[in-house]
Amino acid sequence: MKITFVAPVLPPQINGVGDYTALLARELANDHQVRIWTGHNTPFEPIPGVEIEPLYRVGEPRSFRALETGARQQKPDWIVVQHSQFAWGKRGYNPELPRTLGRIRKGEKSRIALMAHEPFARPINFKLAVMGSWQKRQFHLMGRAAQAIFYSIEAWKLELERGFPHCLNQHLPVFSNLPRHPSGRQSARRALELAPGDFVLGLFGTVHETRLFARFIDAARAVQKAGLRPVVLYIGPHGSRVRAAMPGVGFLDQGALPAAEISPHFAAMDIYLAAFSDGISTRRGSLMAALQHGVPVVGTSGHLTDSLWAREEGRSLALAPVESSEVFEAKVAALIADEAQRWALGNAGRALYDREFSVEVAARRMMKALDSVA
Repeated sequence: MKITFVAPVLPPQINGVGDYTALLARELANDHQVRIWTGHNTPFEPIPGVEIEPLYRVGEPRSFRALETGARQQKPDWIVVQHSQFAWGKRGYNPELPRTLGRIRKGEKSRIALMAHEPFARPINFKLAVMGSWQKRQFHLMGRAAQAIFYSIEAWKLELERGFPHCLNQHLPVFSNLPRHPSGRQSARRALELAPGDFVLGLFGTVHETRLFARFIDAARAVQKAGLRPVVLYIGPHGSRVRAAMPGVGFLDQGALPAAEISPHFAAMDIYLAAFSDGISTRRGSLMAALQHGVPVVGTSGHLTDSLWAREEGRSLALAPVESSEVFEAKVAALIADEAQRWALGNAGRALYDREFSVEVAARRMMKALDSVA
């Protein structure tokens, strides 16, 4: 099958959607003819087995008309648009993209699929409410042009699928964008100069409004009550903001690292904290990385938490309601006191990741869905 991805950015830029696209394209290239259309004004590095073609300029809506020319000349079976709400223009506004997709649907043989990493901004403040109004309309128009829509979390599928009865709607979790390199725990801790009494709480990724740093304070308190020293190990670009949010807690800021250098840091973690104000969900690549590396996870359960996590609570991760600091601290305290349970939870989480969330699983599920439409 001829599959063409439309991606706003690609590696080496630090961008989760770009990394996701590159890894998925490389996996699918084992069995299919894969191409990526990306921007002239965004740098990229080669991907083995995948042809990359700069076709438009991100931030210049009219340049996206080139997608129609590309579809006419190359005739891919599927054009898969990697969509997040701010990807395609200033403040997420690009009226030419849905118009062009609509023309492709009417005039070309190529089918269109959307991967909705995040369809539109949610109205958690006035600014996002305003931008979300046009982003929601834009996503609706893009969805009308599609024959398949994939949603990174179950809640968005349930919310939006009734607006697109003409096409396939499917939940497709994201995967970790990291390679998994086996690393020894003791060597990883020595490299970070950690003491035997340091208990490491992990945090990975960007900082945004949904990160619940109050839960890190709760977790640190549980560590101190156990007679250990809490140390937050952070990997990402916002170290100063994280440090400021957790005064008095030991802090190791590793900065934004290349993907190949991140894996050993997970080996040094005792517990990974996935604390989000909307709950953990299958769009959180940072959560997937922790599961992938077998780190025991304590997370929050909220209105965006997928049903599968409720089934896995206590089996492959520990969950506490978003609103309950007491339950969250108790979950952390129970794992601090029981090293065997930490190992069991981490091993079960890694098995869950390999079974349900790896790039190989995602590629098979996407192709099965696209084949069913064809």
